Amino acid sequence: CFQNFFHSSGWGVLGPHWFGPACVLLILAGASHLCIKSIYRHHLGTMSTIICYLFFGLCTYRLTDVSFRDPGICLDKEIPGHVDPNQVNQYRFCERCQVWQPPDGIHCPECNVCVAGYDHHCVWMGTCIGKRNYRQFVLFNMSWLYYVGYLFFWILTFGPLIMGRSA
Repeated sequence: CFQNFFHSSGWGVLGPHWFGPACVLLILAGASHLCIKSIYRHHLGTMSTIICYLFFGLCTYRLTDVSFRDPGICLDKEIPGHVDPNQVNQYRFCERCQVWQPPDGIHCPECNVCVAGYDHHCVWMGTCIGKRNYRQFVLFNMSWLYYVGYLFFWILTFGPLIMGRSA
């Protein structure tokens, strides 16, 4: 059952740097705590607190979605039959992994696997960023950047000015 779920969703792969996502989660939790303290200090209301918790939940989900998703690990012992005949000669054989790499694949020395669509190895996510988790990586970065924007523009700047109760 898990094998079918893994192949259909790509979930269940954790890279070698488990400490990176744990640090990011602690940073998110600490920032959220300070954010909520600031909301109460500036009397910005319950809705601001709810939005903060929603951002924390969204960022945590996006973090786990990147960290536990298969980046596109190459498992092909032979060049797949569905490959266009013009691209067959662009495949490379990796001696370390004993698999065929697609044209955009690279062997990651950190994870010791070949990854299709390899972009980079991210210690903060604890894994490679590749073809199958690149979208999730971008969504995670967008979510925490929106969270930081919310913190600076509403909680620390405009919220206290509009509410007229800055500390």
